[in-house]
Amino acid sequence: MITNILGNTDITTGVYHNPNPNIPLPISATPGAVYLSSIGFQVYDGNYWHHLQGATAQVSLSHNARDVLAWAEKKMLAEEKEKTLLEKYPNLKIAKERYELLKDLLAGEDVGI
Repeated sequence: MITNILGNTDITTGVYHNPNPNIPLPISATPGAVYLSSIGFQVYDGNYWHHLQGATAQVSLSHNARDVLAWAEKKMLAEEKEKTLLEKYPNLKIAKERYELLKDLLAGEDVGI
């Protein structure tokens, strides 16, 4: 039974556990009965209630996924810097537009002219 989920720096996790589920303890339980108490699940063996130990699941991204996220973040920062430069220098904006047009022509794309 999973009682906790851990994430790494790339993944945010949250687990909610109600410490007081308000479920009364069964008066006449049969062996194998399960009860949810404030400390977690318990099982009855015919004589005693035993606390069930839980496990923790750990979730993380693959190395490739982390590389993609790092690339995307770097690309976003570069685009933001370029946008600032294009706003600051009108001639740079014209040069970029001409570059994009020439690139599309050389790639054989329809540029609409």
